[in-house]
Amino acid sequence: MRFSEEFDEIKSWIPYTMDGRPHHEKMAATVVETGTDVNFGSLTEQMAEYATKQLGVKVEYGVHVKRVHRNPAGSWLVETQTRGAAVQHRADILFVGAGGGAFPILKKSHLPFARRFTGFPVGGRFLQAEITEEQARQYRAKTYGKAEVGAPPMSVPHLDLRVADGRHYLLFGPFASFKPVLEKGRGFIDYLKAMRLHDIPGLLSVAIEHFALVKYLVSETFKGEKSMLESLEKFAPGLSSRFDWKPIEAGQRVQIIKDGDLQMGTEIIVSKDKTYGTILGASPGASVSPEVMLRALEQLFPAVFAGESARSKLKEMFPEDNLDTLISNPERYREIRDAVNSALGIQSEIPA
Repeated sequence: MRFSEEFDEIKSWIPYTMDGRPHHEKMAATVVETGTDVNFGSLTEQMAEYATKQLGVKVEYGVHVKRVHRNPAGSWLVETQTRGAAVQHRADILFVGAGGGAFPILKKSHLPFARRFTGFPVGGRFLQAEITEEQARQYRAKTYGKAEVGAPPMSVPHLDLRVADGRHYLLFGPFASFKPVLEKGRGFIDYLKAMRLHDIPGLLSVAIEHFALVKYLVSETFKGEKSMLESLEKFAPGLSSRFDWKPIEAGQRVQIIKDGDLQMGTEIIVSKDKTYGTILGASPGASVSPEVMLRALEQLFPAVFAGESARSKLKEMFPEDNLDTLISNPERYREIRDAVNSALGIQSEIPA
């Protein structure tokens, strides 16, 4: 990690952000010269294919969970439906990792702690421009700026190079929006069906205590393409007219309202008897999802993780899981970093 206030040096790091700025403008930046994109959509597809072909796991798509019921024996009955008749599945342990869709399933479970949680949906849009491979070589970066005064942390603007399926894109955003839907492709009615009467006080509490956030989301929701391009022009002068930018819907996330208080993080929830687990909230990013999932599995299957076989396998997969060690031991950090870079094929120019 390096810090600089030299205009020309910063421009060499992030040229598209700096090309239109006057040389006398006071600037400062910190750069990390190693990293990579991870296409989690592609990775998920590959893992699902491996699980079905090599492990015999059955993966179903387009399935609607109609009911979740706890039977007297302690196991779970899950009623699902695609196009035909409803089908019942029995499970000793039920894990729900359905993003925003985890909220209605949690409500259907009738677990006592489900009353503590309500969903607060937040949408996201970006400006996207497809660029050539040659243009992409000029900007190998993700540049983060600063949020406007009074704006929430989720509004930190950034200009990213993204590569997907061999095509190169620039993305600028995010532009938040308030959309009362739990998932992309779902509607307002699905959100209403997931609500209960005891959720209303929590929603009203958030609306009152976080009025500035609600006001910000409403204003962002009605922001048009012209205003979005003006934000891009402020972030990177001249870039709005250099490429063909189009607004895109990036995704939908559901923040947690817990005990009437709006939470910004991720919540791992496991029932006392270790038979039901789920992950709620907006993750800080896909990059941390393996760590979050690992912690969830540790809570859901404590006996398995306590076994020597599991500990040995986890040590092989995750040589160091103690963040404090990486912070306090530079040599150990470099060892892990170099191993990761080697596995991912990242060429690091950072000195040892």
